[in-house]
Formats: sequence, structure tokens, C-alpha cells
Amino acid sequence: MKARLLLLAITGLFALNVSLHAQMTFKGICIDGSISFGELTDTLFWHTIVQTEDIVIRESQENFYVTIRTNLFSSVSAYLQHDDAVDVLHVSFSLGDARYIKSADGWICTNAEQSDEFDRPTFQWKLRDPLLRNSTDSNLAAEVHEFYENEIDLSSELYAFYRNNRWVSHTMPIGSMRETEILISKRLLPDIKRLFLTYFQNAPSGTSTLKTYPESLGSITGDAAVDRTLHSGYLPTTVHFDLPKT
Repeated sequence: MKARLLLLAITGLFALNVSLHAQMTFKGICIDGSISFGELTDTLFWHTIVQTEDIVIRESQENFYVTIRTNLFSSVSAYLQHDDAVDVLHVSFSLGDARYIKSADGWICTNAEQSDEFDRPTFQWKLRDPLLRNSTDSNLAAEVHEFYENEIDLSSELYAFYRNNRWVSHTMPIGSMRETEILISKRLLPDIKRLFLTYFQNAPSGTSTLKTYPESLGSITGDAAVDRTLHSGYLPTTVHFDLPKT
């Protein structure tokens, strides 16, 4: 019931007169869920290092600015490869992350202290969209409209998130429903060749497909079902990442 109310509320929220201060600005880049022409062309601080049909990645001295355009309302997962670990960054209605450590038996999730009702590890959810804060089945739809009829300010939360985690994005209801922006510090990801992404696109047949960046990768783990599980915000205790060595 709650999911249905949320879906109905989301479907209608883009028709509302929204006034949001849910953004973080850094050297001409505004993390607000809307990719602008200036953000993709400015050369004062940034230069483009990757450009595909769906993905544009720009680089400054301190950060990578990652943009993803989809043809449907999609969450995004980023995988940051280190020598003996993989960080998984999740962007949907909440921002969260998890770390997997390499072992003899595969890659073990270190989020063991965070678990769901089935004792499975979960993401460390560090910023939830205000739509999801203290909502119940009975008042969710009303909260959505009340929330978006009022001016809000999430900018201080986004700045704090970036300072504490060395990356930041926006939650899905903010900005365009088909665009995602992620800012990643080079202190967290020194080499862009160690960045991998998953996101959904609608195929010509109308079915949703989990795509990867780079597209040639095809799969994050070598198992399509596990890829979808990870992307959906669930963490297997052990996985076998199938990422190229760099």
C-alpha cells in the first residue's frame, strides 16, 4: 500500500509548483538532478574525459563529475574499484554506500553491523529524501504534497554529506526524473578507469534493461541476477566482482 501511494505521489509531484533549495554547487557544477548545458561545456575548471550516449564524465583538479541520462525513472549504482576492496555507492530515494573486501572466498560485505529483518547486510543509508522521513501508510500522500508545496533547503545536508563521504549525489525526486549527477572526490577515486556504473534503460521492446558503464563490461559480477540485486539496494554477503584489472 505504501509503495502504491508513493508511486502515485511521485507521478504527480512534477506537475506541482516546486521551489527547492536541494542542491550543492561546486565550481560551476550544481548537484540538483538537472544536467545543464553549462555544466557540460564549461572549461574554466572542468574538462570532459568520457562522453557516450548516456554518460558524460568531466574532471577537475579535485573531483570527477559523473552524469547519467536515462529514458526512465532509474536509480544509479557506482562501483569504485580499489586494490583489495570495492565501494558500492547507491543513489535512489536515499544515498548510501557499502564496502566489499577481497577474500579467498570472494568479496565479503563489511556492512555486517547494518542488517535487515532477514539478517542480510544493508547499505549504510546516510541521507534519505524528505519524502521518506517519518512517513506512514496513512499520511504519505498528504506529506508528499505538503512537502513539495513548501520551500525546502537540503543544501547544507548535501555539503555535509560530501565532506564526510567524499562523494555526493541528489535523491531521485529532486530535479529531472531522467538525469542523475554524482560528484566524486579524487581522494576516494583517484583513477576514473576504476569507476563502473549500473542504471536502467528501456529497450526498444519496452522492457527495462540494466546497463553498465563501460557498456562493454556487460556485468558487474558475471551474474545478471546478482547485478540486479546489488543495483536494487540489497547486499549479498558474498559476491564475485567481475571487474577488469586496471
